[in-house]
Amino acid sequence: MPVALRSNALLRNLTDQGKHDRLDCGADLLEPLGDICRKENIRCGHISAIGAVKRARIDFYDQQQRGYRYRTIEQTMEIVGLTGNVSLREKAPMVHAHLCLGDASGHRLGGHLAAGTMVFAWEFMTTMYSDAELERRHDPVTGLWLWVAPKKSIRAVNSVAVKVKRNENMY
Repeated sequence: MPVALRSNALLRNLTDQGKHDRLDCGADLLEPLGDICRKENIRCGHISAIGAVKRARIDFYDQQQRGYRYRTIEQTMEIVGLTGNVSLREKAPMVHAHLCLGDASGHRLGGHLAAGTMVFAWEFMTTMYSDAELERRHDPVTGLWLWVAPKKSIRAVNSVAVKVKRNENMY
């Protein structure tokens, strides 16, 4: 049974608008990112994160087969880096992130973040862009959902930070 990791300042807008949320240890890493983007109406943004996972599920796009190959890693690992973006796929916010993981021996493994990656602890930030939407459309050449040119120029307006810690007195 997952141990709850709670904070009174889990989801916090860096412009001090005071948004809060919580995340339990053992939660899927990708799902809360998507939930936050929908809740905050993030339609265009950048995401970065560090932390640790109990289990990871990553995928690799096979260019010959034009499909993803999934791999599940059943061990604890550090999130050496996670970077990604938020854009619209079929009018809904979509998180597209790449993940680099490190094990206790220093070996690294990376790929696309996939549902099924179980959080131990994590910190992430997303920068939102005002009055901008990046839209994805299916590209018949690659078989991927890729960006189409935005209708407006993009500029950053604020950031949302999320931090998971083992105690209630995070800040």
